[in-house]
Amino acid sequence: MLTLIDWLLDNTDCYYIDFLPETMVSSDYFEIEEFFYDTYIKDFSKKIVRIIVKILGYYPAQIYLTEFPDKIDSNFKSLYPVEEDIRNKPLKELAEIISYVIINDVSSVEIILGENEKSLISVKGGFSIDIYNISEERLKLFNTLIEQENLFLRKEGEAGKIDSFKAGAV
Repeated sequence: MLTLIDWLLDNTDCYYIDFLPETMVSSDYFEIEEFFYDTYIKDFSKKIVRIIVKILGYYPAQIYLTEFPDKIDSNFKSLYPVEEDIRNKPLKELAEIISYVIINDVSSVEIILGENEKSLISVKGGFSIDIYNISEERLKLFNTLIEQENLFLRKEGEAGKIDSFKAGAV
């Protein structure tokens, strides 16, 4: 399954979820991001969990954890083996795993959605939540769910340029 994940990461369009409505081009960006990491990351993780749980109600999914850094709690590693589909875990447990990855910025949760046309949600920790290979239909639903949480869906553009998502612009 990691081959499919790698292919989606490398070969398809990427959208990302952001807490800022526009790209911030400021020398203060990293200080501001650090402030939000210290004060907002737990709230952000709750919002992402709510979005993902809702999405799991719409699409069949497979959920995988990637490798853990050496410093991670070995009990956590033994409970959640790398490359094993954990989708059948209870939603409360999945929520705890996703929050743990976001808050502690360790490992990643890779969520493959759909049966025929595959999309990928990549939760890499911190504020890094990316979505790959998303159809126009899914994009509209995702945007609605993301807006419900007062977050923003943005498309990564060519040559590192970031374009805000606009309904109907896809």
